Amino acid sequence: MKSTPPPHACIIPFTMQLLVENVTKHNTITTLSPMTVKINITPHEITITNPIFPRKANSIGKIGLRYITQLYASHHKKFSIDNDGEHFTAHVPYL
Repeated sequence: MKSTPPPHACIIPFTMQLLVENVTKHNTITTLSPMTVKINITPHEITITNPIFPRKANSIGKIGLRYITQLYASHHKKFSIDNDGEHFTAHVPYL
């Protein structure tokens, strides 16, 4: 179900960019294995969901997610993620 955010809803600048970059950094994406990122806008939050196709190379993890979490915490908001092993979902609250 898609809906619109409240009229004056906003999020911290570059949040969406960091989350989409996170998808490309941590997943294998090829023409044979394309990536679909779903962005859902609700009255309460924006969610970004993608399937998990982990890269074989090790990368330092969760630096960007910790940064986003700290930014939202400084505004007394809770940024959260869900990872069920098949899909990764970031929950971005409005400020």
